[in-house]
Amino acid sequence: MDLPDDVILEILIRFSVNQAGKIQTLSKFYNKTSYSFCYKTLISENHSQPILDGFLLQSPKSKSNAHLLSFVSPHPNNNSPPLNLSLNFLPGLNPQIRAVAPNGLLLCETQHSIRHNKRLIYTITKLSTQQWKGLPIPKTRYFTSNIAMYVLRSNPLHFKILRLSSDKIPSKRPLPFCYTICEVFDSESWRWKQLDDIVHYYCGNTEYVDSQRAPVFAYGLAHWKFRDDTSIFAFDFYSETWSKIAMPETIVNDKNNSSSSHFQRWHIELVEYEGKLGVVREFHKPTVFTELWVMENYGKKKMWMKKLDSSGSMPTTFYGSDIQMM
Repeated sequence: MDLPDDVILEILIRFSVNQAGKIQTLSKFYNKTSYSFCYKTLISENHSQPILDGFLLQSPKSKSNAHLLSFVSPHPNNNSPPLNLSLNFLPGLNPQIRAVAPNGLLLCETQHSIRHNKRLIYTITKLSTQQWKGLPIPKTRYFTSNIAMYVLRSNPLHFKILRLSSDKIPSKRPLPFCYTICEVFDSESWRWKQLDDIVHYYCGNTEYVDSQRAPVFAYGLAHWKFRDDTSIFAFDFYSETWSKIAMPETIVNDKNNSSSSHFQRWHIELVEYEGKLGVVREFHKPTVFTELWVMENYGKKKMWMKKLDSSGSMPTTFYGSDIQMM
């Protein structure tokens, strides 16, 4: 029996937030509805307990090592008490967030109060309840370039942390190869282990994973773009293996044939769109132009589809399927 869309929406908003994943697997329509702004607004209003839903922003203070936290929600609720976003309850000095799991669990880093120039403190933190627990320190002789955290199971809690690093001392291994050190922390064993190094076949900056951006999660994997803007690094937390994914063919072809002037000035970022991996590209044609590509099939034969093609600057990220954060 086919029900009207408004009736289906009324049924869906009565599910708890934790059951959203089950809703998304029912059909393509239910999956798309669960990412809409209308659904997110109604489900936040339909539950007696307030739902923390939005963007957590971190920015460094000028002329200091401290960081400021702020929270932006598309659902402002004037009746809710203000959020206490300070990390001062953590041990150590100058706390900052190093990674955020898709469920909101934080990996925080602070400097030791006495040996703050030589030692760091890692904690797993729940900001809403100010709960935290210390983690073993990874091999700090490596220079951390990227960190990602993923929750494999909520009850009982099982999470993993990926740390990508480079050697502070120039490698003694033979050139022209360069290496990225890969370490994983597993909450079940409560220890770090080092995986095989990621080998780069030349020492140019283009082969390294972009260290300036947080990972994008989709299908249980963390994703960063390589600096060459034609490929993506993907890490699977379940198998603890990594792979390289090609950017959309149009982007790769334009990059390889960059004689056209408007493709010499472009900017690419990875985003999540409706739970899928997306690529946003901004370029000049001759005015600012933006396009969004989404991976519709993440199997062996990956398929990119263009979802958005418009003028204007690129968004920072997406909220659901129909709201852009600029």
